[in-house]
Amino acid sequence: MAARKIKLTHPGKILREEFMEPVGLSAYTLAKALGVPLPRVETFWLVNGITGSPLWKQGRNAIFVVFDEGNGPLSCAYNPDTGMDVYPGTLLPGADCYQLGNFNDKVVMIVITNYGVRGRVDSHFYNHYSLLKTIEAAFALPYLGHAADPGTHTLAPLLVPNDD
Repeated sequence: MAARKIKLTHPGKILREEFMEPVGLSAYTLAKALGVPLPRVETFWLVNGITGSPLWKQGRNAIFVVFDEGNGPLSCAYNPDTGMDVYPGTLLPGADCYQLGNFNDKVVMIVITNYGVRGRVDSHFYNHYSLLKTIEAAFALPYLGHAADPGTHTLAPLLVPNDD
């Protein structure tokens, strides 16, 4: 019996059509936001390399593309040098610094899985501790820093498997 050839869709096309276009994000906008020339959007090269690998199809895999959180807290009085508004016993900002009202901007996070629902958009508030908490929960590790805060949510809604 002869082997069947299957036409593969380029991962960059999937990223563009399934994730960028639904939220109105163009390659130009992404390159400009990253401050890199359009032909050198390294994020795409990296994602394409990973998702194009034969290992990508094995198991349940996810890629998290996260951009800097921008300016961060606006109204908390955090100053680790003076001990102002720090989490007790640490140099971390106090829990009030992570309240939704203390952030002045939103950032993009793209979650790409080989098993999840395509085109899902989640407008819940997450921060970098949400990603940390998601990883720690997946491996049953103790939560570090503000990942332990009750208001820090995991990224579980973005990792729901496709019904297919």
